[in-house]
Amino acid sequence: PGERPQRIRHTSNMSISSLVGKLSFGAIGSRSVSAAALATITSIFLLRKLLRPEPGCHLLVSLPYSHFVELARWSLSMRGHKYVEIKVPLGPHTLIVPFYRLLFGLGSSSKSSLPGLTPEAKAVWSPLQMQPRFLRGLMGLPFVVGNDRSYNDSWSVLKMTGMTVTPDFQLLLDEVLAPSLRQFAYTHIFEHNFEFYRDIQSGVSPQRGMWFLMLCHDAFERVFFVSTFMKSLLALHAHQVAGAQDRVLGCFDVADEVLSKHKFLGDGTGGDAFGGGDLAFSALAGWLVLPEKFGGGEIGARFLKEENFGETFIEFRARLKGRASFEHVAKMYDAYR
Repeated sequence: PGERPQRIRHTSNMSISSLVGKLSFGAIGSRSVSAAALATITSIFLLRKLLRPEPGCHLLVSLPYSHFVELARWSLSMRGHKYVEIKVPLGPHTLIVPFYRLLFGLGSSSKSSLPGLTPEAKAVWSPLQMQPRFLRGLMGLPFVVGNDRSYNDSWSVLKMTGMTVTPDFQLLLDEVLAPSLRQFAYTHIFEHNFEFYRDIQSGVSPQRGMWFLMLCHDAFERVFFVSTFMKSLLALHAHQVAGAQDRVLGCFDVADEVLSKHKFLGDGTGGDAFGGGDLAFSALAGWLVLPEKFGGGEIGARFLKEENFGETFIEFRARLKGRASFEHVAKMYDAYR
């Protein structure tokens, strides 16, 4: 009987000690989490401050050869907006682009124009297609970072400059003309002129560290077969490309009809002055017309030769020469680019 209170006291002391230890550990853990959160927020703030463009300038993150990037470039330069272009080759873009998008709060792009992702395309399987739409959107290019706000895609950049395009005309260009022309032009590139695909990744103007990005591009190609994924995403397989010429012709028919009644496309319904429809149609048809100023200096002259794209492309281009819409693109580049 005399030992029982001693056992109870001992047990009670152990419980209090254990409880104090747990509370101390919890306080230290809480302080660690708070310190980590503070360090993360500070790092994000510093990175945003470091990477954000200087006042009065924009940051354009791009694939230098993309006709959607050309739409954003031309939109910015048309209104005299200064910009710095960050060129990202395919492959490394899967790491760099999401970093920029998340850092500046852009999130996932809702625009795609990748026909291989549509249910109707019935594209062959690729790991990129299996990714959630949000993750694919995080890799969307181009986008523009400004001083006070950012722009998620080419169309929002065009709108920012005050130029407008009707929803119907934008839909025609975004989901029919641009992807169909890309299908048609790049089928030959991937099959017979792969050197073109590799060489055009870096653009023309020098960029610090591009040699390293191109090493990464080559490594991604060797390990992950990025070009194979691109064939699927761009729907470059024979059964998908079959109707591409007809779809492009249909878009040129629409433009011809508008230009038969108006001097300019305007917002896509016609007008008396250069408008968003003229800029967008010309930029997205640039790889077919191949005007000298296409790319705004970022696409070298040796790439703007029809021989790069094969006999079928040359024959199709010859059919379009002389049409009002084809000549209109050439005139717009001469006068406004």
